[in-house]
Amino acid sequence: MKKNALMILLAGLVSFGAFAQDKPERKKPTPEKVAEWKTNRLKETVGLNDDQYKKLYAFHLDKAKKDEAKRTEMHAKMKAERAEVKKQYASVLSPEQLKKLEAAHADRGGKKRGDFKGRGGEKKRSEHGTGRK
Repeated sequence: MKKNALMILLAGLVSFGAFAQDKPERKKPTPEKVAEWKTNRLKETVGLNDDQYKKLYAFHLDKAKKDEAKRTEMHAKMKAERAEVKKQYASVLSPEQLKKLEAAHADRGGKKRGDFKGRGGEKKRSEHGTGRK
């Protein structure tokens, strides 16, 4: 009996390790894929003919390429701004303070602006007094 319980516990621990692995990074779709998805969705929704499909695909492809260029430009701009902020901090703070600041940023981990867990963001509506579900 003890051996069976031990084997079940061991199997559970091994299987838990398999589920605890990190999720693979999501790859961003290419502009061509985005255009294809959007145009196919329109084709299913409103029933495009071949000529309309080609024209809308070209439109969606052009828009997706422009959007990607804007995102790339924005990322570069934000990276430059972060470098400027870091430079300003370095000119004012001591090396010891900079290390503390970097440690504080590292402690934040993967928390983003929308991560409300543990900060009361998961309240139910009934807790707010609306009485609705």
